[in-house]
Amino acid sequence: MCENLQEFVALLERNNELIRVKVSVNPYLEITEITERMAKSPGGGKALLFEKVQGSDFSVLTNAFGSKKRLFLAFGGQTPDEIGKRLAQLLRRRPPETLLEKWQMLKAARGVNQFIPRKKTKRVPCQEIVLKENEVDLYRLPILHCWPKDAGPFITLPLVFTKSLSSPWTNVGMYRLQVFDKNTLGMHWHIHKDGAHIFSEYEKAGKLMEVAVAIGCDPVLTYAATSPLMPGMDEFFLAGFIRRKPVKIVPATGVNLFVPAEAEFILEGYIDPKESRLEGPFGDHTGYYTPADYYPVFHVKTITHRRKAIYATTVVGRPPMEDCYLGYATERIFLPLIQLLLPEIKDYRFPWEGVFHNLVIVAINKTYPGQAAKVMHGLWGLGQLSHTKIICVVDGETDLNDSVSLMKRILSSIDLEEDLYFTKGNLDALDHAANWPCFGGKLGIDATERLTTEPPRKNKNVKVESCLDKLSLMDNCFREVKVLFSDLPLAVYLFRVKKGEGKELHKMREVFWEKGIIKKGIVVFLDEEVNLADASYLLWKILGNIDPIRDISLKGNVLFVDATKKTSFNGYLRSWPEEVQGDPVVSRRVEAKLAEMSIPYLSGIGVK
Repeated sequence: MCENLQEFVALLERNNELIRVKVSVNPYLEITEITERMAKSPGGGKALLFEKVQGSDFSVLTNAFGSKKRLFLAFGGQTPDEIGKRLAQLLRRRPPETLLEKWQMLKAARGVNQFIPRKKTKRVPCQEIVLKENEVDLYRLPILHCWPKDAGPFITLPLVFTKSLSSPWTNVGMYRLQVFDKNTLGMHWHIHKDGAHIFSEYEKAGKLMEVAVAIGCDPVLTYAATSPLMPGMDEFFLAGFIRRKPVKIVPATGVNLFVPAEAEFILEGYIDPKESRLEGPFGDHTGYYTPADYYPVFHVKTITHRRKAIYATTVVGRPPMEDCYLGYATERIFLPLIQLLLPEIKDYRFPWEGVFHNLVIVAINKTYPGQAAKVMHGLWGLGQLSHTKIICVVDGETDLNDSVSLMKRILSSIDLEEDLYFTKGNLDALDHAANWPCFGGKLGIDATERLTTEPPRKNKNVKVESCLDKLSLMDNCFREVKVLFSDLPLAVYLFRVKKGEGKELHKMREVFWEKGIIKKGIVVFLDEEVNLADASYLLWKILGNIDPIRDISLKGNVLFVDATKKTSFNGYLRSWPEEVQGDPVVSRRVEAKLAEMSIPYLSGIGVK
């Protein structure tokens, strides 16, 4: 098991999972361009270590977690499923009855104790170099400016340490940090996050909040900082449990917090709850720019680091990217814990196109009527799963890894009148489709088989006919149609449409309803520029752009889905975000020197 990032880099290199880029590269857009191509290559490509970064003496590591093999190496030869099973066994222990069972539980308790972090007092690697006050200069770090319309450089893989005023709890979270100047950063924590909850304690008390940030930790602790633990649960303990040995920690040099002794960099300072500053926009993991908003300011008073530190970072954007694999790890590790609360769940899957909060497919062992609805509402009341926009429930024997057969099973099963459950609730702060931030429509889909005690479905096949010619004669806003699953009870019709000039989609729906163009199926409206040939892109667009209550309507046997951009006409008063895309000039520059970097096979990948 790797004690630090340097050992992890060596492990990746021994296993042919790392490429050293010895050509000079620019942290402004160029490293992002190269990393995105690598992350979108088959299987997630390789980790990248950029050894000559313009404007900095430090190397940059990207895409370190971006494949299942690298996750396996990061977790010390354990799969995420194996870790999840170990965690469930720890939590499933029943009270001991016999003397032997009591002895076994005592031994187990002693074993758990070994996961508690170990405090060090002597000089440690993360404090080999100490820079204070006027010596602090964040511009010495090779912090990436990732996307053309980002507000500036952002630290994207930080472990943020904060301490509660009301308990001994120290939280370790991962919240992006925008560089404002040489010694201040914007602290972007969402309203639902633990860091924001702790910040509110200091805000109410009117006290300065001490903060420490670690960059480049051992891979397990880095993962633990992203995990959806309940408030009060310890990320250090989770990391120790996965590692099977404790994390070494040391007192920070200038704040009353413990930090990882083996980290590459530590930033120490404070936040004044009375101070905020405009942070963003930022090209986020949703594939869209999140808008600018006011967030707390982190004043960096001290920077400590290793002598030859590596700056670890990640690039996020439209999936698939490196964060998809971290999300996959969480999906698998926490499945057994969710099964403790909802034991009928056999498996679940978060398609990457749903960016881990727009869609989850859940397979259950169904034994009674309405059980699918019970599972939906159970998940909507459970931690970060409560932010999920769409939950689709299928039967336990369904193969969740075969996307085509999964879609066929769902479209062959559901009754549009009986199997769709609409509700409202909290959403992820990055959801851009709802009329209001953090709250909007949700959809549950019951695609389980009917029991004998439930009324049968009324699904019947309806002949699919060509419809674009008829529609184009009536209204030229219909530009292209693609029909999917035409042999199933519910065919899917994807329309590229031109909005504007008063031709909003409620009028387009009337054309279908009045003329009976389509007798049965699911009709999806997409913007004119959308490429109907890219299935992954389509699913990402549809899931990201809809509020189920506002944008989905049923008329007879036709379900209409408006996945276009929204305006004030739709009751949408926010600014619709732009899609994240690289700079064409930088793309051409990178394309020209891929061979020099020894990665010519990335040519054309991710380039639009």
